Amino acid sequence: MRNHNYLLLLVSTLILLVALVACSRSNPEAEYPTQPIEYVTTAAPGGAMDVFGRMVIEAIKREGLLNQSVSVANKSGGNGAVAMAYTMTKKGDPYTILGFNPQIIRTPLLEQLPYSYKDFTPIANLAADGKVLVVRAQSPFQTIDDLISAARQRPKELTMGGAASTSAQVISGRVIQSVAGVQWNIVNFQSDAESVTNVLGGHVDFSISNPDTTLAHVRSGTLRVLLNCADARYSAFKDAPTQQEAGLGTPVTTYRGFMGPPEMPSYASKKLEVVFKRVAESTYFKGYIEEGLLLPVWLPAVEFGEWMDKQNEEDKKLKAQGFLQ
Repeated sequence: MRNHNYLLLLVSTLILLVALVACSRSNPEAEYPTQPIEYVTTAAPGGAMDVFGRMVIEAIKREGLLNQSVSVANKSGGNGAVAMAYTMTKKGDPYTILGFNPQIIRTPLLEQLPYSYKDFTPIANLAADGKVLVVRAQSPFQTIDDLISAARQRPKELTMGGAASTSAQVISGRVIQSVAGVQWNIVNFQSDAESVTNVLGGHVDFSISNPDTTLAHVRSGTLRVLLNCADARYSAFKDAPTQQEAGLGTPVTTYRGFMGPPEMPSYASKKLEVVFKRVAESTYFKGYIEEGLLLPVWLPAVEFGEWMDKQNEEDKKLKAQGFLQ
């Protein structure tokens, strides 16, 4: 009888263990992530979203927020279409994230693409930034009025460097042209960093770029800021007027966040939302935000999705006005 009871107890224990193992295997969120995550960016190495993503990854490492590494996949080109197309192939993949910038919304508005921002999974937005208009130190333009005056006197002779045609940099340039009633040429580069390099080399007359891309050059005296394309003057560039102070229209703000591929499992997107929230609260990331002249703008997944819907409507207006092309 004892042997019989012992056998029943052993069988019951084995059944319970099997059930527990089965439950743990059917509950992937319990151990997520169990393999490295790939961060896909629309930027080339050194571009704004490349740098931003790497700073977030570094914050994740420093804070010990994930037990797996995060690699970077630079998929530049096509105004963000290359990165979006690649991420579309990762449907349902919990190990791929896409860096969000406005190209994700704008490029599908302009191109006949089989997808839009609505196909991706919102995770969170962490920051936003304005832009600055810069010239090299040897430029004859000392103020934004000097540049606008020259553009009026020499239509289509000056050349502006910018990032993708759908970027806030280039849209800002078109807005300023329209408001000032001037025309200049716009050269699109693969990244913001490349645009700044061409200003430094004298290959373009000026560029509208991200503050963090230009800051070191301004401090070293090789670049000069003529205009803050932002709602307020950046403390590092306080001598230059804002776009509105100069009477040159409303600045275009860039939001920076993260999305997942289509149908990303909710356990993954929710876990990453928590991770990004802790990144946003970390001392390291706050230091990067301050040094890089970004604005802390936290939007969790639901609010981020709602913001994108509103931005999509605003971008449709920009397209109708000819600023988004």
